[in-house]
Amino acid sequence: MAYSSIRIGSIFGIPIRLHITFLIALPLFVWVFGTTFFPASELTLLWGFLLSIGLFTGVTLHELAHSYVAKKNGVPIESITLLPIGGVSQMGDVPEDPNIEMRMALAGPLTSILIGAVLLLFALPFSDSEIANFFAVLGSINIFLGIFNLLPAFPMDGGRVLKTKLAKRYRYDIATRKAVSVGHAVAMIMFLFGAFTLNIFLMLIAIFIYVGGSEEERQTSIYYGIKNLKVKDVMRSEVDCLKEYEKVSDSIEELLRTKHIMYPVVDRDGYYLGIVTLDQISKVPKEEREALLVKDIMATTEPLSPEMSAKEAIQKLSRGGLNRLPVVDNEKVSGIITIGDIIRVAQILNT
Repeated sequence: MAYSSIRIGSIFGIPIRLHITFLIALPLFVWVFGTTFFPASELTLLWGFLLSIGLFTGVTLHELAHSYVAKKNGVPIESITLLPIGGVSQMGDVPEDPNIEMRMALAGPLTSILIGAVLLLFALPFSDSEIANFFAVLGSINIFLGIFNLLPAFPMDGGRVLKTKLAKRYRYDIATRKAVSVGHAVAMIMFLFGAFTLNIFLMLIAIFIYVGGSEEERQTSIYYGIKNLKVKDVMRSEVDCLKEYEKVSDSIEELLRTKHIMYPVVDRDGYYLGIVTLDQISKVPKEEREALLVKDIMATTEPLSPEMSAKEAIQKLSRGGLNRLPVVDNEKVSGIITIGDIIRVAQILNT
């Protein structure tokens, strides 16, 4: 998601990102809000724009409430991304303590409802004016946002609350699966209702709930399957390495033979130095490949330790945007690990 979003700031040390689809959808929100709530105003589009900005400010505060409670309980938050249909907090880890997850889940809706109530109070002094209408509409939207998020449709906040209740009776991955099943049912009802009423926005939310729930169920299943494993339990011991003194042109022959997209680089004594990727090699002009050595284009990347947990390894791979990383023990390459290997091991253990 980071590659399709723009960083617009940071709060509590958490990067705030704006998804590119938000910029595409903004004119639509401006027009819909303006013509719906201020149809007779001379400033229809201006009020629509202010309502749009106010809504997504509320969404940001909603997500920050989640993130604040998460950080207070030791759960790392890597970023918040604003989408046209809401916000997504990217957690470094999902807490398995049901009480912590419940506090995190409830923080967002309660914040939205509180913001909405305050905005409704702001409307009172302005009586029957466009300013009063602005605060009343924005307050009502925030209250609706808070209540709507309490629906038991995982991964929405209400669905997470349901999962925490189930987690007190079932194993964590089973509780997630049950909560996702309820969320899927709610999403299908929501989608059908949206189709019947020609509400495209509701249909998009239903798709988001269905796909988001399925993805988190898959991740939870993987994490639960490998939670007691270390990198050495899932890595491949057979590793194809490139030597630092090899020509780039020779490394291409190795690529054709082994067909990998990343290779550890070692020195003459076999000690790990860094990595070279297919992308790095392809960027070297053909006329320079005979003159340049592998060490001239390699990147210094921190390898994985064989004693690192498999869960931490897959998180590191995902954050770095890499499919594979070398495993180094006593400064020498002892293996290679890929996201696919970890997922396959998790699937085998979950059968």
